Amino acid sequence: MTGAWQHHKVNFSYMGYTSHFTCDGMEERVRASSAPGARKDARCVASGCPGPIGATSRSNWVNADFYTLAPVDAGGSDTVKASWTPLEVTPKRPNFMGDGTAN
Repeated sequence: MTGAWQHHKVNFSYMGYTSHFTCDGMEERVRASSAPGARKDARCVASGCPGPIGATSRSNWVNADFYTLAPVDAGGSDTVKASWTPLEVTPKRPNFMGDGTAN
């Protein structure tokens, strides 16, 4: 099977009731959530974190810029060999987002 890289830009605000994150922690989790299908050059920037470095926040803003593969017919331009694997996404999986503790 073949695929082509598709560009994605995502901007969202996070408001946590049980989970609080540092900006660095939020960036890590967003990168990890896109890792199963994203290229290694994914960029993520969180902002709006108050206080000193390492302080957690109930809310912040996230800007992510990344590429993922999409299936395309063989013979198209800029295609790469690819394979797809099913991924189950539930409240407990993937487990890298944590369970509601401060991060």
